[in-house]
Amino acid sequence: MLFKSLSNLKVQIALGFGLLLVLLVVISGFGVSNGVSALGKFSDYRSTARSSILLADMQEDILSARMTVMKYRATRQEGALSKVQAEMAAMVEEAELLKGCCHIVFSSRMSG
Repeated sequence: MLFKSLSNLKVQIALGFGLLLVLLVVISGFGVSNGVSALGKFSDYRSTARSSILLADMQEDILSARMTVMKYRATRQEGALSKVQAEMAAMVEEAELLKGCCHIVFSSRMSG
């Protein structure tokens, strides 16, 4: 009796579409959950990228200050001292940004 009612073409088509609809909902739910988890991973990546850029800027400032000090020692130009102070101020500002946005703990030498 059950087989006879399933043999009806309308019932078979309805069951097929119903099954496809259920599968579509399951796959959609899986995709949404993966999208939400990917959003969290992207946020972590963005934070890491920001800290990396700030650290690279700090490294550039330190190198520039060291080169300016070396030039000052060789030539004794008065303008070099103000440039070193500006580079060091930029480095301290970037260190404060890094502490604020990326939750990195610095040693006591950097927080002074």
